[in-house]
Amino acid sequence: RVAVGKGLVVPLPPLRLLGWYLPTALPRKDPGALRRATRVLAAAKKDLRAGRYLQAAANLGPVLGWPGLPLETRLEALRLRCTAWVALGETDLALRAAREAVRLRPKVTLDPVMVSPTVRAIYARARRGD
Repeated sequence: RVAVGKGLVVPLPPLRLLGWYLPTALPRKDPGALRRATRVLAAAKKDLRAGRYLQAAANLGPVLGWPGLPLETRLEALRLRCTAWVALGETDLALRAAREAVRLRPKVTLDPVMVSPTVRAIYARARRGD
């Protein structure tokens, strides 16, 4: 009889390893990524309204690298980042964000009421391949 909480040693015969399994890739799903991304996007919108353009662009950068985000969320992050770069006068960086959005969805549409003409012009350049 073994006392509760005490270890038990069981002798085993010599074992031979027949094989092993190594996953070829780590899981791409992150159930909390969308929730975190939604919070970052909301904070970025608030930063843009408050004129904190560099902070918005910087906070959106890591979100774009998160795997498993829905396409719409990724496109929204790219649009917000493009808006921040345009506000900072960084046309090349804004164009890079727009090109990525156009690569993900070639016929991406921007609401003319919600998106500035300058940002829409950057997206038009990205579509043309400028």
